[in-house]
Amino acid sequence: MTDVTALKRIKAAGDTPTVYNYIGLGGATPPTTIVAPPVIVDELELSKIEQEHDKPPILKAPLFR
Repeated sequence: MTDVTALKRIKAAGDTPTVYNYIGLGGATPPTTIVAPPVIVDELELSKIEQEHDKPPILKAPLFR
């Protein structure tokens, strides 16, 4: 995760968007698609999101069935 102020540090952006398909394992995150152009930033700081869920998933992920 990064904060919105990182968008101020974009130095260049491409013209051709790229599609990223992400499928989270374990059923904790829904399938997600992101369409974005390539970007170059001066500096970027990332941090891991520590999140606990109230209930476990109802079904196991297909990978673990």
